[in-house]
Amino acid sequence: MIGNSIPAGAISFNVDYLVLGGGGSGAGKDGSDVSGGGGSAGEQKTGTISLSTGIAYAVTVGTGGPATSAAASVGNNGNSSTFHTQISAGGVGGGAPRSNGVAGYNGSGAGANVGLS
Repeated sequence: MIGNSIPAGAISFNVDYLVLGGGGSGAGKDGSDVSGGGGSAGEQKTGTISLSTGIAYAVTVGTGGPATSAAASVGNNGNSSTFHTQISAGGVGGGAPRSNGVAGYNGSGAGANVGLS
């Protein structure tokens, strides 16, 4: 595709999509077995989009946040996923255990279910 032009003879059609960002990993526990927080899910987007034959559309599958191996460390964020112009953010890693012996905070959500149809 050059610019916004559709190739001659192309056929347009609608596609329902679901794009999910990779989830965040949980945090590591501390030496006294106090747990870190859990990672959050990645953002979810659903909708319908118009596509055309003869055009390549980019797709990226976001991986989940890698596990943490260090004690009392924060979790790792997940990676974004994309389909053409739709992007879903990765989830947030969990919080490390707090110094007062209380479990860490869970990762905050990357985003709500977003429908664009």
